[in-house]
This record gives sequence, C-alpha cells and structure tokens, in this order.
Amino acid sequence: MKVLFVGNCLPFFPSGIVRGLKYFPLFRNAGITPSWISVNSATVQRLLGWLDTVIPNRKNPIGYFLRVLFHLPDIAVGFVAYIRVLAVAGKVERIVFQSVVPPVWVLFLLKRINPFFVFDFDDAIYVRHRKKTEMMIRQAWKIFAGSHALLEFSHRYNEAVILLPSTVDLEKFGISAKGKQPLRIGWLGSVSTRNQLDLLITPLSKLTVLGYQFEFVVMGANVSESWNSLRRKINVRSIPSYTDDEIPGLVSAIDIGVMPLYDTEAERGKCALKLIIYMAAGKAAVSSAVGEAVHIIEDGINGLLAADEDDWVRHLRHLLDSETFRAQLGREGRQTVGSRYTLETGFTIFKNALFGDSVADGE
Repeated sequence: MKVLFVGNCLPFFPSGIVRGLKYFPLFRNAGITPSWISVNSATVQRLLGWLDTVIPNRKNPIGYFLRVLFHLPDIAVGFVAYIRVLAVAGKVERIVFQSVVPPVWVLFLLKRINPFFVFDFDDAIYVRHRKKTEMMIRQAWKIFAGSHALLEFSHRYNEAVILLPSTVDLEKFGISAKGKQPLRIGWLGSVSTRNQLDLLITPLSKLTVLGYQFEFVVMGANVSESWNSLRRKINVRSIPSYTDDEIPGLVSAIDIGVMPLYDTEAERGKCALKLIIYMAAGKAAVSSAVGEAVHIIEDGINGLLAADEDDWVRHLRHLLDSETFRAQLGREGRQTVGSRYTLETGFTIFKNALFGDSVADGE
C-alpha cells in the first residue's frame, strides 16, 4: 500500500511536518509506504526567510515587491510538481493534499486517474482563497479538518469530513519544573503570527506596574517596535528561529505558555498547536478564548482562557504568584494531551480514514 503526500516544501512549513512527515515512520510500521512531493521551492523559502529578517514589515513596498519577485519561480516548480503527481497517481492507493489546493485541471485529471484523494488542512485558508477551498472540499474523497471551525466549514460542501487535530510526540516532551527566578512567560510562533503578541503589551505592562518581575521569551520571531516601551520594563528575549527538534527543549525553559489570538475568522480556524505543545511539556497555559482553544481547555482545570485584557492580567498574576497552581495546570494539561493529542492517536484516525480496517498497526 502506498500513500502520496502533496504539500509545501519541508521543513519550512510546520503543517507538513506535524500533519505529514511525523506520521511517516508509523505508516511504514503499518506496512504502508509514504512519499512526499513539494509544490514549491526550498530555495525560494530560504530567500523569503532571509527577507523576513532584513525587512520584517510585510507592508513595506520594497519588501512586498521582493516577495512577489521571489515567488515567481514557484510557478514553474508547482507546474512540474503537479505533473509528477499525475504521473504517479495511478501507482498509489491514496493521495493527501496537505494544505495545498491544486489547479482545476489537475483535479479534473486526477478524478479520472485516482479519485481517492484527501484534502487535509489546519488553517482557515478559505479566508483568502474561498472559492478555491470550496472547490477542493467538494471534489475531495475525504477531508481532514484540523479544528472544529474547519470541520464546520467543510461540512457545508462535503459530508465526508473527519476531525483530525494536530498532535505531538509526547515522549519527546519531558516535565521540567524550572522554578527559578525570574519566572519566564513564553510564546511559540513565527514571523507571520507575531502580530498576535501585541495583545499582551497592555496586560504585561499592568503586571509590571503591580510590581511583578518576569522574563518574556519570544520563540520564532522578533517583537515589533510597538514593544519598545515594554522592553525597558522587562527582559524580552527573542529566539528568531528554531527547528522542530528544538521545540521540546525551548518550551522546557519557560514556566507559562501563552497563546493570544485576535477574534477573527482566520484565528478561529487555527488548530492551537502551540497550546498543545505547552501542555505536552507540562507547562501552565493561557489562551485567548478564541477558536480551538475553547475545545481544548477546561478553564481553571487544564489551562486558562482569557476573554479580555483583565482576564490576562488576572490569570498571569495567579500563575506568577502560585507555583502550586502552575504545576496543577501543567499536570492536567499533559494528561489532556496524552488522552487526545498524541502522535499515535492522530495516526490511528489518519490510517483508518485512509484505509479502514484493511491495514493493521505493526503488520
């Protein structure tokens, strides 16, 4: 049995690692051969990453022009990639399009060569590409939705939708009680999501006025200029980039994990992976009460939900004051991940949806 994944080039897109590549060893153990075809260029992604460090403001006209220019070679790369997909489509049993929507002509031909293709997505890509996303959902044999919001959206156009949360390899996340002063609040993300951090400027400033001392660690980006005044009051440490293998170690060095989100259609569709990562590491987690977070967190039991700035201040005060409460939330959070968001749990859903009971684990 063979399954082909079609997605963005690795390792530059976390979605492909989390929802594709990490499952490859489990597929092989189950007697299934996985493969991957990238629809864009790794060289282009390296150039875009470099540009993000030189011109981080994506609204800058020069930066915008260069990003468009850098993307042009991907048109040719994508065309060749989809030709390759069609060439091997009849030689594999299943095809998974991971967060990419192929052109109409590819879907037209694929329906005739191998109609057993799946659309797997973990972001609300329909916010920017609604018609393309709707078309893909209608045409797909099955849909894997990473969040409840994506599940609800997909059900409008196709009944064969399966909730497949993003998962983590829990064994890689040990529990570490840092407990040293100053305490560290941490955020894990990327340049594309760092604007969410601005939601915390006022709550963190209020904490400093109340006399709290802590460090704030930004993993995956540098903070924007709007943080300049806050940086004079607290130590803001930035780790501009990281690899997937480095994540467990980075999260082990914080005491509290935060996930601020704007209440938009795009944010409501996200899978809350950073929240799952904090909880897997046994860290107390605080999230905006937006999107998938409300399905993961039982407020006050395995994490905390913040509806406004006052909630953020109140929750962070409680966690900074009480090591016992931090540990309690961390234990409950890790148990939640262990029961619902492990790599093995996700793989079982994935495999059964693709092949039913025709393939057993370990065969």
